[in-house]
Formats: sequence, structure tokens, C-alpha cells
Amino acid sequence: MRWLLAGALAWASFGSQAEDLPAVVSLAQSELRQRLQDAYPEVTSWGLTPMLSERQLTTLATDAEIHIDSAKLGRRSALQVSWRNGEERRREAVWFDVSGQRAAWLVNADVKRNESIATEALRADESAEWEPGCSAVSPSTPVQGMRARKALRAGDVLCAEDMEPKPPVSRGERVLVHSSAGLVTVVVNGIAEQDGNVGDRLQIRNPESGESYVASVSAEGEVVVRQ
Repeated sequence: MRWLLAGALAWASFGSQAEDLPAVVSLAQSELRQRLQDAYPEVTSWGLTPMLSERQLTTLATDAEIHIDSAKLGRRSALQVSWRNGEERRREAVWFDVSGQRAAWLVNADVKRNESIATEALRADESAEWEPGCSAVSPSTPVQGMRARKALRAGDVLCAEDMEPKPPVSRGERVLVHSSAGLVTVVVNGIAEQDGNVGDRLQIRNPESGESYVASVSAEGEVVVRQ
């Protein structure tokens, strides 16, 4: 906490202009921005706030040639910089608080796990907050035929990791069951107890009796019982 407070005070002493920053920090900031842009090309704007301790204000005030040795990208990003101070080689981790904005779908209403994702349940946001672990789905990306891999809450950014193609029959879904005997075909309702693609055999539960039986997926939302 004391380090963060010192960093905030240090940043306040610099102001918000890039020319107020020590040369080392300005270089690290430019390098970090480029690496973030390369790693997350969908992000349209970045906010990078240096987090410096009081000691670093003095240590980083150098005109020596600076080298960027490594980088850690995230909401708290760091660049490891090094330079020579006479015969001594100095190293410092320069930390930044990182924010970003990008165009994405936002969830308008809660979506249950395995529930279909409809465009009507989403709204486009051109300045959605960036999160490193979320590959945000662009509003230009269609979501028809997709379902939620986990429960989604209203206001969530829709991430590619949160959805998957919806199979023709989904677990817990009500399906039409076609059962044939000779020339007679009976159609009743059933509840799928597993996901299934066309041709897959899966358990179907009778919603009235609770009994289960095996049927084959024949089409979207439909199964066939072989006699």
C-alpha cells in the first residue's frame, strides 16, 4: 500500500504530459504501448500510468543508454530496464497501471450455462473495458448458433472463451421424439440428458414418468427411437 501511495504521489509530481517523465520511463512507456498493441490489436486506446516509488524517481533519472530486457503484460504491466552506470550495470522494473478500450458485445440480460446466445440479448459497446484474459467478441462477429459455456451476467463483456457452437440437441433441452412402429409414427416430447450431434445416441427422459430411454439425434431439436 505504501509503495502504491508513493507511486501515485510520484506520478502526481510529474503531471500528465509525457515530456515531464524521466527519459527512462518515457522509453519504457513507448515500448510497453507497442508491445500491448502487438499483443492485443483489437484494443483501440490505451491508458498507461507509471507506478514509481520515490527511490525510482532518483534512480531512473539517467541519461545513459537504456535496454529493455523483458516485459510482463497485464493490468499491472512491467518492463525490466537496464543501463550502465560507470562499470556497474543497473536494473529496474518499471511498473504501469494499464487500462484499455475496445469494441465488444455486452450482455444485456443474464444468460444461463448452455443457453443459446441471441443477438437481441446483446448490445454493442465501442469502448468496452479491456481484460487480458478475455478475447472480446466484436459486434461485427455473428453469434447465431452459439451458446454460453458458463453463466453470463448482465453487463459482462462477451468473450470468445465464454461461448461455443450449440449442438443440434443440448442437455436439458426439450426435444421432439419420433417413434415408429410399422406405418405408425408417434411424436412426443422428451428431455435430452446429454448433448448430441446428428447420428449420436443419447439418453432421453420422459418428462411425465421420469423414465429414460435411448434415441438417436436426427435433426435440430429432434430425435428418433429405433424400434
